[in-house]
Amino acid sequence: MGDITKIHGDQIEPVDIITFGSPCNDLSLAGTKDGLYGQQSKLFFDAIRIISEMRKSTCDEYPKYAIWENVYNALSSNKGCDFQTVVKNFTKADIPMPKSAKWADTGLVRNYKSSFAWRTFNAKYWGVPQSRKRIFCVADFRGQSAGQILFEQQGKTRNFEKSKIIKQNIKRADEECFRTTGEGKYITSTLFASYGTKWNGNNGAYTGSHFILEKDNKLRRLTPLECERLMGFPDNWTYGFKDTIRYKMLGNSVVIPCVSFIMEQIADQIKSNS
Repeated sequence: MGDITKIHGDQIEPVDIITFGSPCNDLSLAGTKDGLYGQQSKLFFDAIRIISEMRKSTCDEYPKYAIWENVYNALSSNKGCDFQTVVKNFTKADIPMPKSAKWADTGLVRNYKSSFAWRTFNAKYWGVPQSRKRIFCVADFRGQSAGQILFEQQGKTRNFEKSKIIKQNIKRADEECFRTTGEGKYITSTLFASYGTKWNGNNGAYTGSHFILEKDNKLRRLTPLECERLMGFPDNWTYGFKDTIRYKMLGNSVVIPCVSFIMEQIADQIKSNS
């Protein structure tokens, strides 16, 4: 649809769910640390604007839900003021700042007609061997289901078709076939968009746990296919692009099992209310 700054929610087709990440560059520990009002992360406010425009033009009918995802540091950046701004923009309520200046890993805000919840997910507990902590927020603009969506898992086994996804992950014949150089760990640290580039000052992209020590003690980096599996994508999902582009897309993406869980929970709520 083009440049998000030129999109207006009252001029596009109404939808049930608006989901966005907004650039983390100014919120991340590896980024500029300029906060939510930084040059790139401030696009958060364009998404909020689009949501408000759509709701106003549809008499508060659409969107029913919104999802926001970002780096874990969003909870504490700018001494907690950035996440306070996030909560205020979603809830339209004056939410006080925690005394610690750092927000809890989970939380819930409700008023008489809507609800807003957030929860920290670590990908390594969701079927992929990557330690990747991300904050997910859900706003239910028409009811009280935000907490149910993120916290209540009735009937959800989290098996993701049992071990199918895990089997699709980086495969090894025995314990020695796959080992990252970071203290022999079998779980990688967080993948970065800069992983496929040359040195750019980002130490995080070059830690030992991003490289593989083969049986013959040869060292190599993760392949784009392995990175796809570490993010929960189907094999060759990004095939057709240059490797550097594939690494960048995957490092900027979200872990699919985490998002699938949230979307399934929302779908259940929509069905139960229809």
